[in-house]
Amino acid sequence: LLAASPSRFFPALPASPSSPSFPLRVLELGSGTGLVGLTAAAVLSRLGVGARRGAEVVLSDGGDEPQAVLDNLRENVAANEGAIGGGVSVRVGRLDWRDYVPLLEEGSSAPDAEERFDVLLGTDLVYERGQATLLHAAAAGLLRFPSSASTSSTSRPTFWLALPLRPTHADENAEVASLFPSPSLMMGAPPASHVRRIDPASGTTYRLVAVEREELLGPSGFAAARAGAGRAGRGGAAAMGELRYCVLRIEWKEVP
Repeated sequence: LLAASPSRFFPALPASPSSPSFPLRVLELGSGTGLVGLTAAAVLSRLGVGARRGAEVVLSDGGDEPQAVLDNLRENVAANEGAIGGGVSVRVGRLDWRDYVPLLEEGSSAPDAEERFDVLLGTDLVYERGQATLLHAAAAGLLRFPSSASTSSTSRPTFWLALPLRPTHADENAEVASLFPSPSLMMGAPPASHVRRIDPASGTTYRLVAVEREELLGPSGFAAARAGAGRAGRGGAAAMGELRYCVLRIEWKEVP
């Protein structure tokens, strides 16, 4: 999706090279092997975004035993250096979503504006109860607030979240839907205080809202079980299973 429709996922470039601009900052949450973040960096490099305004892509992971994951991420970044350049920098960092829960509960706006990101990317991040709350806290602390110049859908700060719709994870997906609701579900119902954030620069109160939802069919990552099929070793590689996914476009929405 990133490679096929890059203009959908990344903020619009300035109208001219002389237009005031700041480096585009992209963060992948829960990177794992870094496939999504590295793809984003390669796409931005091919588009010349780095040459025109500069771009930084951060691959992050954390949790209880992050070191092996981070070491592997750094190796993958080094292995793909040839596909990335032209003013696009890529770095790896440890990020524990749990660190953002106290900030959210206290109403803090940390981190500072210059430390926030224009685009957050996340894929298959919620597979246990309670993880959606941690993810929401991190997203609220890391996504840049809109500015008066953020008028088009391609210039507003955005969190792109892709979720596999596994039947076994219905409760987890319901948590995501409650924390990142569609605008229609917010009509007449003021948001709870713990899901609101105040932009210290403007004093505006915002909530993260899923303004767009798309469902699509893609590979599950696992071999499909087929009746009467032999083992892959005897009958060739097993066919890849399919799974339905949803892609959420999450943005800040001003609330009372």
